[in-house]
Amino acid sequence: MSRSSGLVEVDWNTVAGAQNQPQISHYDPSAASRKEAPDAICGAGAAARTLQHYPAPAASNNDRLGSRQRSMRRPASSAGGKPYSPVAGVSQSFASPLRPMSLLEYQEALKKLSLDDIAVEERIRALTMHLVPEAFQLVEPVRLQSTSARQFIDLVMKIQTRNIRQGLGLSLEEFRQRVRREVQPSSTNAENVLLQMIQELGPQTKAQVKDMFDLRSSMESFVEQLETIELPVGNTIAFTSKYLSKVIDNLCEMDNGVPILPFFDVVQNEVTPKMRCILVEWLFDISTRFKFCQETIFLALALMDRYMMIQRVTRSESQLVAIAALVVAAKYEEVYPPEIKEFAYMTADVFSNTDIIRMERQLFVRLQYGVTVATVNSIATSLLAEQDPRPCGLQAMVVYYLCILVALYSHLGQHSQANLAAAVVYISRIWLNIPTGDLAMDTQKLVPLVLNFLGSVSANSRPGQMIVKHFSTAEQMYISTLAIPDSVKALVGSAIVMV
Repeated sequence: MSRSSGLVEVDWNTVAGAQNQPQISHYDPSAASRKEAPDAICGAGAAARTLQHYPAPAASNNDRLGSRQRSMRRPASSAGGKPYSPVAGVSQSFASPLRPMSLLEYQEALKKLSLDDIAVEERIRALTMHLVPEAFQLVEPVRLQSTSARQFIDLVMKIQTRNIRQGLGLSLEEFRQRVRREVQPSSTNAENVLLQMIQELGPQTKAQVKDMFDLRSSMESFVEQLETIELPVGNTIAFTSKYLSKVIDNLCEMDNGVPILPFFDVVQNEVTPKMRCILVEWLFDISTRFKFCQETIFLALALMDRYMMIQRVTRSESQLVAIAALVVAAKYEEVYPPEIKEFAYMTADVFSNTDIIRMERQLFVRLQYGVTVATVNSIATSLLAEQDPRPCGLQAMVVYYLCILVALYSHLGQHSQANLAAAVVYISRIWLNIPTGDLAMDTQKLVPLVLNFLGSVSANSRPGQMIVKHFSTAEQMYISTLAIPDSVKALVGSAIVMV
């Protein structure tokens, strides 16, 4: 029996001319937000502490929020003709000449403030006026509505998480936070405010909260009893809903620490987007053969992308990097990961055990042993777990399928994984006619992109057909063969090809 029977060895001869092929339609290396210099390949702020795989730069130029507006400055004069001052009305002792700050840098600066400082509000105001325009639009309304510096800082730390959840229904934890923040039990209109907020809840949560509200002995007791409600989160999450909100917050914070880097035209000169797609399909095939859990393949792709962001890879060793990333991901996610020799066998013995172990070690060193990362699947799964109504099997499969397509056609750091995950969950809700609100602008802009991935793979185009075949089985609920609902097509009209 031949050892290579049934195995797939990547044949780069079929893509030898990939350098001269047109780029995948969604990848635009000339975009203004992709002009960072090669030596700026590093993280910012939270990355060095949370992910610990990018060295912190002297000046963070790669934060996602505000990258398109780095060169923008506020107007030289105000409407009244006086010179514009970003710290007008603030004591001169706080008016230091700061450069425009991204939201991530702003959050880091707020963490360093002392709430015991009598001038903390002036310091917050001075920092706020130095935000880049798009971050300022998010923060300033929160600052004006906050009643204390502590409340403002708490809200700003979760501002991006709230934007991710926007339009996906009011979760129980968000409801609790809004009650603590907006409802004064002694107020005369507290009951009306609560009833209005209860209407925004999902059906299961609304029923429990409404019954508790009708049986309350006082407003104070109702607020206390809210903390006792516990909702099921399905079998995809290994913890209760009490911790789910914090998990999503942490995942979004990790995602914020990953810089946007176009490594295909900055770092890599041999590996192309098309070659990466072939590697993704190959790793997905291996994952299904080993029956890995869902997150393993996404973590492997994230490790591979992060490595390629900072290390130039030749065409001949790209397959070795991919299989080494899958080895690390399997050790991290699986209870019983396969032995190294089994991974070597999956390469048709092109690479030996020693080769894989050597690359595994090199991958760890280059990533500074930082393996934990927020993927589009981990965030989407968490968002789905807190959904009310509870997600059915079909919706979970739609989310998984869309996440695979996102990982196939876009690399880590090309777009916000949190926003992509929110867009995926949003599309799945529209697919199953679940009531859905308006998304945040950053998420809304990515909905057509995700649908473009779906349209591309549905048009019988390579790459992606192996994934389509996998999802056309009964075990995967024939998800790739289902007709795309008109409600989903209507999200972008005729902007994408649907078949």
